[in-house]
Amino acid sequence: MKELRDWIDVILKILLTLAGMAVGYYFAFQKQQNDDIKLIAEMATANESAKQIMAASIAQAYFTQKRIPQEFYIAVFSYANNSGDQQLQTVVNTGAAAALKEQPNIQQALTNASNALPVRIYFHIRQDTDREKANMLEKKIESSANSVLGNKIVVPGIQFINGTQAKSLLKCFKKAECEALGAKLVQVFKENSVQIELSDQSAAYEQSTSIRPNHFEAWFAPSIPDIPPANQQMQ
Repeated sequence: MKELRDWIDVILKILLTLAGMAVGYYFAFQKQQNDDIKLIAEMATANESAKQIMAASIAQAYFTQKRIPQEFYIAVFSYANNSGDQQLQTVVNTGAAAALKEQPNIQQALTNASNALPVRIYFHIRQDTDREKANMLEKKIESSANSVLGNKIVVPGIQFINGTQAKSLLKCFKKAECEALGAKLVQVFKENSVQIELSDQSAAYEQSTSIRPNHFEAWFAPSIPDIPPANQQMQ
């Protein structure tokens, strides 16, 4: 009987030691994870572009190593794609593509984060005399309360590019975005008196990581029509 009690005591001591080691490891892991999150967050929100880009690279590496949680990595992905910094977007989207290969289970989370991003439509005009009308259209498009679309619309700017074209085109670059948003955006333009045709560019750009999710480009034919006041939208 004494020998049995001795064995039980030994086993209990071993179990307690293992439990203590597990608890110590857990708290050490939690502290390291908190430190990692703090480092990435501080660098991602820094004023220097170089630090932001480094933060995106570190976030992808740490996520692949399971040093940071998925939720935080997705937050970094969304923050970068909302930043307006094209170089940062390219780095984070390239990293997300690499992380997806390592951990395919993040596909839905990345899709949800991409779908929630504002739609950005870059305006391109073919004659500089259209700039005033393009500015008016920009304000109308951005302020459109389009319940069908469900996403905020942002027009980052208007660029004059010399050339000619017979009709206005709304270019989309990812098949899923063309199908989910393309027709709805065409309708938004139509409601503002601009006839524009959807142009699916996904065959060439589907695999590109340099293009931000929900990125569209409006290429206007010369002589943009008059934009009606807000209370006189075309039906």
